Amino acid sequence: VTSSNVYDIVTAIPNDKIYFLPDRLMGKNLVNELKKRGVQKTVLYSNGSCYVHEEYSTEMIDYIRLQYPGVQVSAHPECSEEIVKRADYTGSTSQIINFVKNSPSSHHFMLTECGLTSRLQSEDPSKTFVGTCTMCKYMKSNSLDNILTVLEKPTEQHIITLNPDKTEKALKCIDAMFDYTTNLPK
Repeated sequence: VTSSNVYDIVTAIPNDKIYFLPDRLMGKNLVNELKKRGVQKTVLYSNGSCYVHEEYSTEMIDYIRLQYPGVQVSAHPECSEEIVKRADYTGSTSQIINFVKNSPSSHHFMLTECGLTSRLQSEDPSKTFVGTCTMCKYMKSNSLDNILTVLEKPTEQHIITLNPDKTEKALKCIDAMFDYTTNLPK
């Protein structure tokens, strides 16, 4: 699943027992959203999390709201339950982009990786982005030059060999995600 389709896909899965990977914060938010929707499923989740989204606190939101009355707070669903409850909007990267672009508010506080804030600021200079952001060292370890090198001249260190049995099982999951996505209500 992705953060933009997680709630709909998990709702559509015919099984009532789900083990959600890899993020415990998004897993907790998934449980809360399913309850809101009246969906009866048992969801267990791993203890993994994204260090960027774990850094945010409700005190940060309170401070920014005092400094910028009317600020719109957007959070990624990998943030904690407390952050999601306090945010004006919670959604995936593409959903946050649409929210900010359509928001009449001129001030926004983004609780997600810095790259999104930079992108939105360049696309709409009339919007002001306040507060801090956290750069993800893992997301920034990729570059267009590195990707081009791997595609055109991969070395042995770039090649990952997977067990065919595992790739077959993984492909079934990916195919299932696309099947569920194409059958979601519009």
